[in-house]
Amino acid sequence: MGAGGGLGKGAPMSTTSWAIRRQSDRSRWLLYSLLLVAAACLPLSITDSHWLPGAERLLYMVFWSMLAGIVLGRSRFPGWLMWVVGMAAGITYSVQFALRLLPSPGVFMGDLRDALGWAWQLLFQHQWSAPFPTMQAGVHIATEIRLAIAAVSDWLVAASTGVVSEDITVLWLLVSFTVWVVCWYAGYEMMRTQRALVALLPLGVAIVSNVAVTWVGAGYVHIFAALMLVILVYTNVNRLERIWERLGVDFSAELRRDTLLAGAGISVLVLTLALIMPYATYSRAVDFFWTNYGPALQRFYDRLDRAFAGREPIPEPPKAFEEQMTQGFLPHEVGLSGDLPESLVMLVQVSDPPPPAPDVIDQISIAEGLDPRRLVERRYWRQRTYDVYTGQGWDTSERNIEEVPGLEPWREPPDYPHTVVTQTYTLLRPRSNVVFGVNAPTTVDLDYRVLYRGEDDMVAFSVEQPQYTVVSYAPQPEITDLLTAEGEYPAEIAERYLALPRVPQRVIDLAQEIVSAAGAETRYDKARAIELYLRRFVYDLDVPPPPPDQDITDYFLFEAQRGFCDYSASAMVVMLRAVGVAARYASGYGMGHYDYARDAWAVTTLNAHAWAEVYFPGLGWIEFEPTPIELPREFAGAPAPLPPQPLPQMPLRDEPVESRLPPSLWVGVAVLGAALVALRIWSLGLLRSRLRDPGEVVRRTYDACWTARAGSAWSHGGARRRRSTCAT
Repeated sequence: MGAGGGLGKGAPMSTTSWAIRRQSDRSRWLLYSLLLVAAACLPLSITDSHWLPGAERLLYMVFWSMLAGIVLGRSRFPGWLMWVVGMAAGITYSVQFALRLLPSPGVFMGDLRDALGWAWQLLFQHQWSAPFPTMQAGVHIATEIRLAIAAVSDWLVAASTGVVSEDITVLWLLVSFTVWVVCWYAGYEMMRTQRALVALLPLGVAIVSNVAVTWVGAGYVHIFAALMLVILVYTNVNRLERIWERLGVDFSAELRRDTLLAGAGISVLVLTLALIMPYATYSRAVDFFWTNYGPALQRFYDRLDRAFAGREPIPEPPKAFEEQMTQGFLPHEVGLSGDLPESLVMLVQVSDPPPPAPDVIDQISIAEGLDPRRLVERRYWRQRTYDVYTGQGWDTSERNIEEVPGLEPWREPPDYPHTVVTQTYTLLRPRSNVVFGVNAPTTVDLDYRVLYRGEDDMVAFSVEQPQYTVVSYAPQPEITDLLTAEGEYPAEIAERYLALPRVPQRVIDLAQEIVSAAGAETRYDKARAIELYLRRFVYDLDVPPPPPDQDITDYFLFEAQRGFCDYSASAMVVMLRAVGVAARYASGYGMGHYDYARDAWAVTTLNAHAWAEVYFPGLGWIEFEPTPIELPREFAGAPAPLPPQPLPQMPLRDEPVESRLPPSLWVGVAVLGAALVALRIWSLGLLRSRLRDPGEVVRRTYDACWTARAGSAWSHGGARRRRSTCAT
């Protein structure tokens, strides 16, 4: 590639340039094809998510809008005029597309045939008595317009008053026009300015937004990203060729082909690396956004759901059994609102004796001063257990899955004191096939699958039916058994259930102080002391969520000092491990209330619960209750009171300093601002002129002067040729 003067202004086009122009015109069809495929990713992603009935029709909208954008973009008329024409065409086509105002071609052809027959009779047969035929197409259009106006009016009234609307006419109008605008703009801007990034950005935002809301169709985002990279390469080659032709630089006709091939390869490489790289988010910024703007967005989403209730529900992507079973989570969302609606989740029939009749309960409670809940054996409908504390929640360390035939036990009955508890569950609102069972489920009447960490260490189990019966061997120790269960932990128990990450030292110090103040020596005494301490905290469902990078136990104990069962159960397990007692976190539901008509426990969403389980050698896992609104578990035998030393006072509450932006986000904003200023300075050439090599500046100046001198000599004759404008 070298410099040449044969392509100066007014010079005839060389054979090479002519070939390059022809190659450019042929490859323009490649650009059209890439644009069309990229735009088709939007309706295809909407179709896959199934929230808009008949969304596959949007492919026609993409084709015609893209064609209109390309044609108007290549015209020589003013840009503002093309925008008016494009938007007018978009509104017209969107109305017809969404409302289907025009009848089928067969109706038009029938009207035309009738009109021609009437005219033939009038002109050639002079039959004046025949009336003019009814124009079925006109009647159809008038009827559809009237229905459309009524539908839009009804929707506006419903949307303004917050009433649920099942009509999707307005939804189709909005979606159709949105698809037209982003696709038309992509074709128009690409042809008008060749700015690929500006042209495709709105289309990309639309595709990503649909995938982000529905969680379906991520593959179309990947396809669009790959096509966008190739289109960027293509338009950059075009831009460079125009610059080279304007400067008179000769270049090879194969350069475009080689550049496109290299650009496509680099695009595939970049996309592949992006897909295999680990995903990360800036948690402080995300937390700041959802804390401040999440409620307003949720109210807006709720209004949209009511206004467009006629759309199809967005299906949740199906999860494999392994994903459902191994997903680590807390049973409540952090920051759960106190306005949780109550709805029935399941009915549980259990082999334990039912509670006495309500009038008997009242008499016993008054006579003996008992809490009515003490008149039945307290059970937990357990769903999952966790062994790994992450500082922000709980997870499971090891995941093994075993298929077990119905009525076959997955383990042998334990040799510690226990009672056999048979439960029949009827799930009314199943959210997954991970189901429930008291303490140590052993046998299920249906084929079931068990997720377990190690031998006899169940995480959860699963059945495929909403009704099943499970048999559990629930530990039934007495206080004497618990006080004397001081044997050495098995190796697996010690490794899993004494492990802690780097928790704040003040959490460990507080746990040791509680145990020391209570004079607790045995594992049972330590568990009771910490349980008693945590039950002094205020139960609150509206506690603000902890900062993303703060340990939740530390936040609960020293800052919030109030919270719900997730916090108290997590704090008890962490503090027990800090003083050498093996414990784990369990989640599921509390008992609920007894439905005498159904002879079953009725469990609602308000009974969702989490608690701590403590391991005692030879006795198994025993439940403890640190949440103050629930009854602590009682054990048979003479009570063993703790020494009379008072528990330590609750630590002074740390008052967090509120800030409109997280400190690290201020740094990010400052860096971004500095980068934008530097980019602007660079684009103005203020910095590049200082960094340019002086020798290169001299050479460029000399070349420019020599070109000007040669052009001047060619135009003005010999006298001018003898003058040198660059003598110095």
